[in-house]
Amino acid sequence: MNCSMISDYYTLRVKELDKLLAEHLDKGLLAQRIALLKTHPGVGIVVACQFATELFHYRNFNSTREVYKYLGLCPKIKQSGERSTYGSVNKASNARLRSNLIQASWRWIAVDIQAKKIYYRLLKNCGGIAQKAITAMARKLSGHLWTMLISDHVYDPKK
Repeated sequence: MNCSMISDYYTLRVKELDKLLAEHLDKGLLAQRIALLKTHPGVGIVVACQFATELFHYRNFNSTREVYKYLGLCPKIKQSGERSTYGSVNKASNARLRSNLIQASWRWIAVDIQAKKIYYRLLKNCGGIAQKAITAMARKLSGHLWTMLISDHVYDPKK
């Protein structure tokens, strides 16, 4: 077996599992939330399911900042007196969801011109470090998804 055959097998298997997952989640409140989240570019069934279940009680959050902290997408802050230093993300919560949000962010910037512009601006501001810029995009994505749940509106690129 060569690498191409193995890759084709796993690609087919993932598609089969996505279809199975979609069949099991086609009814109920969670299904409505997942359908809503999937209207965002870059967000597929897996990320929508993870986000909807991880933030099942999404109304408990008062702001996007609280969502970022809960998902571990905020930087660590060390303060001493008036001095503050910002570190890497705090990595609280579900690492798999955080990783999938980052992957969805890559897909988002690939299909949305406005998102790509924001990414390149962030990349410039982050000193050309792609990991920091894409983590910032994942933070933005999670904010969009939470706002979509709160407002019960599909994705609007103008907002």
